[in-house]
Amino acid sequence: MKLMTIKTSMKKIKKAACRLGIVLGLLSLSVPSFAGDGSVLNVNAHVLARLSHSLVQQQSSLKVSQADIAKGYIDIPAGTVMKVSTNAQQGYFLHVGMMDFVREVTVTVNGRTVEVPTGGGLFRQPASGLKQDTLQIGYRLFIAPGIVPGTYAWPVSIAASLI
Repeated sequence: MKLMTIKTSMKKIKKAACRLGIVLGLLSLSVPSFAGDGSVLNVNAHVLARLSHSLVQQQSSLKVSQADIAKGYIDIPAGTVMKVSTNAQQGYFLHVGMMDFVREVTVTVNGRTVEVPTGGGLFRQPASGLKQDTLQIGYRLFIAPGIVPGTYAWPVSIAASLI
């Protein structure tokens, strides 16, 4: 019974392909009549930019020690792994937000370092030419005065958007 259904489906596909071939053949016959009089047919398409992102891995908490407080900062070399899919040739923005106990953060994305001021900010991430970027994101978190040793919720948020 399944074999018969597959054969029937293949016949329908062959008929549709044959019809499409006839239509395309007829269209190609009409093109020289336009080309003979010097007419030009221009076709333009505008592709809208799109972007999506997802966090593959993200720290869930931050441990602050007395030694970290004495230094004034904490290095997190592998805090986030993010995938960004886009067709935008001009790149995209990365938005960084932070909690109050972090006064400033230095973000390193795939080896490129950017300083983000108090309160957060955004910076441009250049297009890589790939449809999907995997971003390895590290942080240097500069601790605000008055913090005490302990475990805190992860203090940095990061998201991507079109320029």
